[in-house]
Amino acid sequence: NAQDTMKAFAALVKGLPPISAADADLESQLAHVVSSLTGQSVIGASVCWNFGHIKGQVEELLRTADVATEDTASHARGRLRQAIFDAEKMVLKTLEGSKETVEEGA
Repeated sequence: NAQDTMKAFAALVKGLPPISAADADLESQLAHVVSSLTGQSVIGASVCWNFGHIKGQVEELLRTADVATEDTASHARGRLRQAIFDAEKMVLKTLEGSKETVEEGA
């Protein structure tokens, strides 16, 4: 139906026992179990982790990651600007050389 939203295609699973985040294949395992129990095709699964007991640490890591990302993006923008500036200088030199050739030939 064209009026359906993502809610029409989602399943919320509650009451799971504590699960270790070390299990790299957890999402595909959950998708397989849901598919087996419902008989429906499951495209993927996302896990909502309970990190309340280490909330401060997680928030600090996210802040640190944001700063690192901003520094990297800023540095990349600097390199991009430098590359554009160098290309512009090259084009201007070429145009100036063409102008001098035209003036000398005139």
